[in-house]
Amino acid sequence: MRKLTEQVLGRKAADRFSELKKISRGWNFGKGEPMTEGAQRNLLALLLHLTNPPPDPRLFLLSDGSLELRWKLSDERRVSIISTPVGFEVFDSNLDEEMTCADYDVEGILKAVGLESSARA
Repeated sequence: MRKLTEQVLGRKAADRFSELKKISRGWNFGKGEPMTEGAQRNLLALLLHLTNPPPDPRLFLLSDGSLELRWKLSDERRVSIISTPVGFEVFDSNLDEEMTCADYDVEGILKAVGLESSARA
């Protein structure tokens, strides 16, 4: 997974992914969960389909064990894809609501945020 993360998102994101994998239960004032297998699996599916990675991607671990991939577009618009154990959530600062997709709709997620799919899977 680290190798694919580095190949698609770059070394900085791969290093960050490795750091996040080491975080154990209780990290967020006693309430944070470690990275879930489902979130890892969904991030892997996303990376396998991603043709052009977002500019300067950032990875974050959320309290429930989900992974957030966040970046800014040239117009300062912030976009996030959250990989959860059961699917994805998309946040776009230009939209009034979040979008939720099942884990099998990776191409739909990428299309929603304006990224291209390569279907490497």
